[in-house]
Amino acid sequence: MENICEKLNGAIYETDIPFETLEHFREKYTLISEKQSREKTTVRFVHKGEPEADWQVMPPQLEDIFLYEYRDEIGEDHHANLN
Repeated sequence: MENICEKLNGAIYETDIPFETLEHFREKYTLISEKQSREKTTVRFVHKGEPEADWQVMPPQLEDIFLYEYRDEIGEDHHANLN
């Protein structure tokens, strides 16, 4: 599993953002997961450039790799189920 996760090593981050900026964040980055609370949204995402100061680098997990690699197919299935 370590070899598979190596592909995204140093490119998985988590940060807290205001709920109002979530849609913009989704457009800008590849989100792996999001957890909403009253005051904020915690997002886990892929970014291969320079991180912002408040981003915390996270070790990649197998789920991250799966969601990143199959994001297009998952997105198409999700949109098909909404129609």
